[in-house]
Amino acid sequence: DPKKKPTPPPATNKKPANKKPTPPKEPEDPTKPKMTFVHRGELDMSDALASSGSRELPISRRPKELVVRLELPLLESAGDMDLDIKGGFLEFTVPGVYNLKHKLPFPVDEGSGDAKYNKTLKVLTVTLTVQPWTKEEAEAELLLATEKFEALRLKTEEEDAARTAKEEADEKNVVKKGFLAGGGKSKAGIKVDE
Repeated sequence: DPKKKPTPPPATNKKPANKKPTPPKEPEDPTKPKMTFVHRGELDMSDALASSGSRELPISRRPKELVVRLELPLLESAGDMDLDIKGGFLEFTVPGVYNLKHKLPFPVDEGSGDAKYNKTLKVLTVTLTVQPWTKEEAEAELLLATEKFEALRLKTEEEDAARTAKEEADEKNVVKKGFLAGGGKSKAGIKVDE
């Protein structure tokens, strides 16, 4: 029969080739404690920059204190833990359970600090004093901020120039109201029926 529709191919259980399978989500490893950082207070260079006229620069800030919170669900006794702050790293070990070495986001006073363990919540809270800017760090930060500020200024100027050029081009393309009122002819010399 010529009007008979072709039979579709049999259905298969294959997934489309363009979709990547999502890997199964791995369960959290209890031997890797969950760590969070909280910044307390701020040390900034605003006062130093005010005298140089650079207060508006995008200078990064430093907290006065860094609070590190470690969730330790496998810790049985606080006496088993070993905590050390050295070389810009927090090192935490509990033999056979935890072994953690994590780079701190700011230089801290390694000789001082406070650590408290909450046995009920199984959370260790470490409070560290962040070191103020050194002269070299402040100069490097000021240079970086100046470069960012200048790049942003140039980008803004380029965007403004592009927007102005577009507006001017759009104005040239606008048909003026009443341009056909001058004798029934357009400027292009086309006769218009009135």
